[in-house]
Amino acid sequence: MNYLILTENDESAWDDNTGISYHFPYKYRSVILEGSEIIYYKSKIKNKSFKGNRLSEDQHYFGIASIGVIKNHSNGKSLVAEIKLNTLIDEVMEKNSLNGDKIIIGGFSQGCMISLQTGLKRKNKINSIVGYSGKIIDTNHLRQNINSRPNVILMHGDKDEIVPVNFLLEAKEFFKQNNYKIESKIFKNCEHRIPTEGSSLGLEFIKKNLY
Repeated sequence: MNYLILTENDESAWDDNTGISYHFPYKYRSVILEGSEIIYYKSKIKNKSFKGNRLSEDQHYFGIASIGVIKNHSNGKSLVAEIKLNTLIDEVMEKNSLNGDKIIIGGFSQGCMISLQTGLKRKNKINSIVGYSGKIIDTNHLRQNINSRPNVILMHGDKDEIVPVNFLLEAKEFFKQNNYKIESKIFKNCEHRIPTEGSSLGLEFIKKNLY
């Protein structure tokens, strides 16, 4: 019998649940099939806080199972982008000996969406998020995975036809429901772009929270 090796990380953006549900890249879909036999594997520990959740700090195998139902994940691409952004943040912090309170992320449109998802889910809190013309990708997913509360400012044009301004209003309601105060600004007669006023407000927000 042939077995697949399933590597379980101590930390993951994929909301995996040991022995119950796991996520994997779609490119492996032709290899990972329902009914396939798997062996669980853990690599050497990196974060000592997970010591109590492991059989050993060294690499080890810890179980066997069969794969059940396989479903496509609607947020798959955003979770991949989240992992990449988290990796970048961690590398910048380590290379420059920075704490999270010195890190501000942000973006426009999809960049805003990924910044919100990443920033709120990070256990190692960053300072702030500056978002333009974006939205919360999945409110249910984010609500269940808020791990920190960085400062947030969201800005949007009222004439945006790519990502309509109602998504800003939905985001504000989301934060309100989660007892989370943010700053926001809607620009009049502005389409899907960052106006000069938006650049200035973003810079002032960064200065206010970073210095």
